[in-house]
Amino acid sequence: MKIKIFRALLCFALTLFALTAFTACKKNHDHNFDEWVVLREPTCTKQGIERRYCSCGEHESRPIEATGHTEGEWKTDVQPTCLNEGTRIQSCTVCHATLNTETLDAKGHNENGNWIVETPASCDQPGESYKICSDCGLECDRRTDVLHHLPGTIVTEAEATCTQEGKKCQYCKHCNQLLASVVIPKLNHEYVTENGQSVCKHCKEPENS
Repeated sequence: MKIKIFRALLCFALTLFALTAFTACKKNHDHNFDEWVVLREPTCTKQGIERRYCSCGEHESRPIEATGHTEGEWKTDVQPTCLNEGTRIQSCTVCHATLNTETLDAKGHNENGNWIVETPASCDQPGESYKICSDCGLECDRRTDVLHHLPGTIVTEAEATCTQEGKKCQYCKHCNQLLASVVIPKLNHEYVTENGQSVCKHCKEPENS
């Protein structure tokens, strides 16, 4: 019976000693921390947290700085048109947040096409022509066409005779309008002898008639 009581007292003493030693350890010993363990990974804009533990159960924590954004390549977000501006953006390659935005100038019309005649010009009235943009199909330019007289070849409309003047004329190649006319003087009689009689070789009128 005495032995059992002794063993019980010994166990109680050992337990009390262990508790006392453990408490003293937590309060007084130099901590021996393990490696840092990441509890929350940092992001581009938010801090993370890492922690390390001592064998006694104590721990300490510290923040992990935010990584900051990683700029990617510029990409066109809205294509510019002939009349409207477009945009391009630069995003973070990690979180895909938009970091920068730039405006792209409108392209302007493509005026390489041919002129389309809307109203033909004449020598008296101006006409109009326009161009269609080959990219957007809208009218992109307009002009007033002026057509000037273009002198043609001078033609003889009436030959001169001994009794009547002749006439030469010049007409516009576009509208056939008379541009100029010239009077051809009458011919002088030129007498020759035919069948024993003196007559004009042009009009056959007898001399001294």
